[in-house]
Amino acid sequence: MPADTTDEFRKAFKNRLENPPKGKVDHIVTPGNDLAICGGITVIDSAGHTPGHISFYHKESKTLVAGDALMIENGQLNPSNPGYTYDIEQSIKSLEALLSFDIEKVICYHGGLFEGNVKERLSEIIQ
Repeated sequence: MPADTTDEFRKAFKNRLENPPKGKVDHIVTPGNDLAICGGITVIDSAGHTPGHISFYHKESKTLVAGDALMIENGQLNPSNPGYTYDIEQSIKSLEALLSFDIEKVICYHGGLFEGNVKERLSEIIQ
């Protein structure tokens, strides 16, 4: 987190990550599930930014919905912001699993859409 972040905020942020808000659950998905909707969607374990974080791969369009597992800054695909990531080492390790998918586009919560050589950029991030 930024150097000027108070200890109180740091503790509250960590607590929020470890104890996310609860809501009504109608269907549980787990990493490895293939959902027979929208032309096929695979659930991917992308823990690290938060415990239990998942991403989705839309097979038909070869699009990864990365959530907070990745972000885009100045047009470049990057890992989640280390200052706001629960376990950066796990976050980077989780990105390795993405290399097995034929990804042409990535949608990130922070930054929007990335198109380009996704596998090459993921390999750079992992190293």
